[in-house]
Amino acid sequence: MSARTHGRSRAFIDAVDLPEKVKADAKAVYDIIAQAESTAHGAEIENIHFHEVGSLDAVADVLCVCELLYEITPEKVMASPVNVGYGHVKCAHGIVPVPAPATELILRGVPMYSGRVESELCTPTGAALYAQQPPPRRPAPMPRHAAPRPDTPPPDGAPR
Repeated sequence: MSARTHGRSRAFIDAVDLPEKVKADAKAVYDIIAQAESTAHGAEIENIHFHEVGSLDAVADVLCVCELLYEITPEKVMASPVNVGYGHVKCAHGIVPVPAPATELILRGVPMYSGRVESELCTPTGAALYAQQPPPRRPAPMPRHAAPRPDTPPPDGAPR
């Protein structure tokens, strides 16, 4: 079984035994994903078929994050700029650039960057979980890394 359409995802979420606030937040996450996928594909939301984000483990991930936020009730959510990675990723639609079109649409207006990791570091699900949080979403400072030891080789042949 899977929840591969927007309607089936919402129905699955409605059927779980969790507080209504958790279910509403999880459905809001899937609404964000559906809107982005609809825009990316130029199709009506009802005609969007979720692939990776519609798997039951993805729905469970969203429900768990929403339940956690419900339980801890943070005053605000802070995040550093989102490292989306770079390169290409293989998905149900073939090979797409990173960030995937839906991820890029969801994160428009959010500070993001491509670091040194050639991989998809932020999925549409992760982007939607971030975007679903109410303002203010204040950016946290970028992490500071300790200087490398003198005997540490530079990454990928970069100059010292």
